[in-house]
Amino acid sequence: MLTRPTVRVLLLDRDDRLLMIKCANLGLVDSPPVFWVTAGGGIEEGETIETAARREVLEETGISDLELGPLVWTEDAVLTITNEPTTLFRLNYVVARCNPTPLDSSLWTQQ
Repeated sequence: MLTRPTVRVLLLDRDDRLLMIKCANLGLVDSPPVFWVTAGGGIEEGETIETAARREVLEETGISDLELGPLVWTEDAVLTITNEPTTLFRLNYVVARCNPTPLDSSLWTQQ
């Protein structure tokens, strides 16, 4: 089984609104066709949780000015994606704050 360390960012604005991203299911087994997630993704080789959190928020929202808070939760989840090996996701949840700002999708990549 593959292991993938990840970071999930609980991104709150100054009014305590939590950013959630609507996703289409592109092959996740036993999952609904549409679901909601927090910003985040894989931690790349040599990255810290903080560095990965900042990079993922920038890539997914265009927000670079954020106040990163503490690591508040960790968990492991085993997920199966069609035509890929079953993977153990090591999830690290961190809190972050930002000012309300329009989101920018220009750094998105095709998955």
